[in-house]
Amino acid sequence: MASAEEQSSTIDAKVMVRLQPAGDAPIMQQRNYKFLYVNQAFSPSPDQTVRHLYDCFGGEGKLVLNYAKTPMWG
Repeated sequence: MASAEEQSSTIDAKVMVRLQPAGDAPIMQQRNYKFLYVNQAFSPSPDQTVRHLYDCFGGEGKLVLNYAKTPMWG
């Protein structure tokens, strides 16, 4: 089990979120998109945190998310 100090440093670590367009979505001209995908496979539920998504699907300090204007995958 991790010590309190190790848990604190893990929680405080920053995650770089990389947003990539999918389909006909333009390159980040707007801030809100209807669909967000993790690993080009599924759309996470709205209550998921970035930390949880990173722990499951990220690595090396980065989490890649794809965005689209219409449904793409899953």
